[in-house]
Amino acid sequence: MVEHDFRYSMLNPQHTLTECRTLAPGRYQVTGNGGSIHDNDQLLVTIKGSKSLHMRLTVEKVRHLINPPGQWIAVAKGPVFDELAIHQWKVNCDSCRVHGREQAGRQGAETCRHRAHRGAGLENRRREAPLQEVPGESGMKQFALLSLIGGALLAGCTADPLPIRQDHSYVMEWIGERPLIDNSRLTMTLGADGRAYGNAGCNHWFAPYTLNDHSISFGPVGKTRKMCAPALMEQEQRFIKAISSVQRWDISPIEQLRLWPAQGKPLRFWLEDS
Repeated sequence: MVEHDFRYSMLNPQHTLTECRTLAPGRYQVTGNGGSIHDNDQLLVTIKGSKSLHMRLTVEKVRHLINPPGQWIAVAKGPVFDELAIHQWKVNCDSCRVHGREQAGRQGAETCRHRAHRGAGLENRRREAPLQEVPGESGMKQFALLSLIGGALLAGCTADPLPIRQDHSYVMEWIGERPLIDNSRLTMTLGADGRAYGNAGCNHWFAPYTLNDHSISFGPVGKTRKMCAPALMEQEQRFIKAISSVQRWDISPIEQLRLWPAQGKPLRFWLEDS
């Protein structure tokens, strides 16, 4: 795994760490007081990725940081990204809408066939709207994340939902309302033979499962008996309890696999890079 360090200067106040953590798995530290990110606080992020990291950091993931819509700047150094900057953008692929600087407040929906034209117009808007300096990063050149936005606009809507993948590893990001604790890793593979298995953070787990269209259910979950830190064991128990109550699945607009219980929020997974 390759690690890339990003520094985020949050210009929209009161973003919680939980909201920011939806961007990608990693380690988060706020240079400020309290559990919220305030004006001009800096969020230091280590994103764990691989050769396809550039496919993970999409506008759809970034928009979790813009709720309500506001400003943010990301400045990055690394072999995959140079310097990134984006201002007042909210992309919502659920309804094929784009909200930009000169479109704030407009709610008109667009069909997917108009997306290519809109993506081509981003460069013109960039020239009309000068970028803002990043606090504390003197001498660094910024440029808009136009190619990333355009790619998200063109690829965000498909005619058919993505299928669930069997015999491929998924990496968990959230268990219900809570993200995974730092430096932990939970995985799941749905075998074509009807067996599910993976790493529960401490122990290996396994269970039979039944998949039928968009319904999925898991039988009794077994696991190995290794002992780890109390926080890991508590998270492991929450995962086993949650996956035992799953009833259906879907793929989110940001291409996460979501396993839904009868009540509450889903377990969320990313398809692991091959």
